[in-house]
Amino acid sequence: MNKRKTFIIQGHQDELERIVALFESGELNNLLGIKILDVGMISAEIVKAEQAMSLASQSLIESVNTELDLYRVWLDSLWQKGLQPAVRSTQSTTGIKLIKFQDNSVELLITIGSLSPTEIQIFLQVRPPAGKGYLPVGLKASIFDEFGEIILEKSADNHSNILDITYGQRFTCELNDSFTVGLTLGNETVKEDFPG
Repeated sequence: MNKRKTFIIQGHQDELERIVALFESGELNNLLGIKILDVGMISAEIVKAEQAMSLASQSLIESVNTELDLYRVWLDSLWQKGLQPAVRSTQSTTGIKLIKFQDNSVELLITIGSLSPTEIQIFLQVRPPAGKGYLPVGLKASIFDEFGEIILEKSADNHSNILDITYGQRFTCELNDSFTVGLTLGNETVKEDFPG
C-alpha cells in the first residue's frame, strides 16, 4: 500500500518559487522521477507552529498508549462478540466461536498474544465443531482489511481437519486496526468483524 509523504524544503524565496514553477509546468515530476501531488509555500512561522502541535499530539498519543493495553481491549471485544474462552495464559488467549451454515457448522478460533501494550499478534484457525471430524470440502476462509481488500485466503481440501489461516504469516494489529474474517461454503458467507 502506497503512503503519501510530506516533505518540507527550506530555502530562499526565489529558490522556492522556482520549485513551484517547475511543479506547475510538470517538469518537477520528470526531474525527480516521482509523482508530486502538490507543492505550496508556507512561512517559517507556520511550519514551527505545526511542528510544535505535532510534537504535542505525539506526546499525548504516547501517554494514552502507555495507559492503554491493546491486549485487554481485544479481550473485552472478543468476549462481547460471544467468543468462548478456550485457552488463556498471561501472554495469550484463545477464543472459539461456532459459525453456522445451513447444513454445516465450523468453529472459528482466534488466538491473540501481546507483543507490546500497543501491538498484538493474531492467529486464526477454522476447525470442525469440538475439533472432531473434517471440515466441509470447499470451505474458504478469507481475511479482509478495513477497506475490504483480501489480506489472506485459504481453502479446505479433502480430509482437512484444521484450516490454519495465518500459518506462516506475521499477522499483527495495532491501535485502531480492524479486519474481517469471511467464511464461505458454497453460496453462503458468514463474516465476523474484529475487534468488533
